[in-house]
Amino acid sequence: MTDAPQTMDTPRDARARAKAEKAYKKASRQKRFVLLLILIVIIAIWAASQSGSDSPSTPAQPSSAAEPSTGETAAEAPAAPEPGSAESDVVVTSCDVGDFDMVTSTLTVTNSTDELASYLITISANGPDGNRVVELTAAANSIGAGQSASVDALGSATGVSGELTCVVADVTRFNS
Repeated sequence: MTDAPQTMDTPRDARARAKAEKAYKKASRQKRFVLLLILIVIIAIWAASQSGSDSPSTPAQPSSAAEPSTGETAAEAPAAPEPGSAESDVVVTSCDVGDFDMVTSTLTVTNSTDELASYLITISANGPDGNRVVELTAAANSIGAGQSASVDALGSATGVSGELTCVVADVTRFNS
């Protein structure tokens, strides 16, 4: 036989070993949780830094406008766009504040080209003081040569009071 003493596990030793294994597993779970939390914070910081880089520091003023909507006289109206330009294809027919602070501008888009065209439109909704309150966006897809379509430009502005004036801020026309 061997001279090495043999030890028997007592119930107390088994409980101590089980308790140590349980503590080890708990510490491992906590480490995984902390690492996951750190990863989420890093991703959130990165996403916040990326989204803020594209926004301008001051709102852009409208570059051109079609016909004024309600309430403007000819003297207050901005200069008319060049005939045949994309801006001249868009006419504002109404500008309203609806339920839930939704601002809607109804537009008539007439394709003045000889080909099928689509439009991406930005409308500036200006308050009584002439300052931009909100930008509205619209798309008019696949309008035939010489054809017209009615589309709504939509935007949301909280606490809008008074009458708004909608003007064409930007139009991008491309062949469909």
